[in-house]
Amino acid sequence: MSELKQIIEEYKELRADNAVPFIDKRISLQNKMNDLFEPNAIRIGNLSNNYGGISVSKEGDCYFWALEEWNGNYIPEEITKELYDALITFNSKDK
Repeated sequence: MSELKQIIEEYKELRADNAVPFIDKRISLQNKMNDLFEPNAIRIGNLSNNYGGISVSKEGDCYFWALEEWNGNYIPEEITKELYDALITFNSKDK
C-alpha cells in the first residue's frame, strides 16, 4: 500500500461517525497528503471551482485525484489506472 493511500485511510478514520478530529492531527495528516500528492500533481484542463482545479497524481502503483481546496490543500481519493490514463490523455489532446 502506498504511503499516500495509508494517510488517506487514516484521515477518513478521523472523520468516521461524524467525529470531530483533533485539529492538530487533522492538519498533520492534511500536510502529509499535500506533501505526497502535490509534487507529482498534474492539473487537468481548465475545470475548476472557486479555489482551484482538479489534479491527478501517481504514487507507486496507486493513482489519485483531488480538487484544490480554499486553503490550497488537497484531500485525494484513489482512482483506477484507467481513469488516470483517460484524464492524462484528455489533458494532452490539445497540446
